Amino acid sequence: MCARSLYDELATVPDPRGLQGLIHPLPAVLGLVALAVLMGRTSLQRIARFGRQHGATLVVQLFCVAG
Repeated sequence: MCARSLYDELATVPDPRGLQGLIHPLPAVLGLVALAVLMGRTSLQRIARFGRQHGATLVVQLFCVAG
């Protein structure tokens, strides 16, 4: 059995968002939220701040998504 990446697993989550305003791929958003929680950010405000501070760099480096 082949190991799948976290991004691959998160890509299986159905995306309930509509096309309007869709900017970031859901697996990248979910991965960033998971990482923020692992780093101790437990409130939505702190998770959002973590995303603003580190999001673009982390998504590209961790999930191989074009920046």
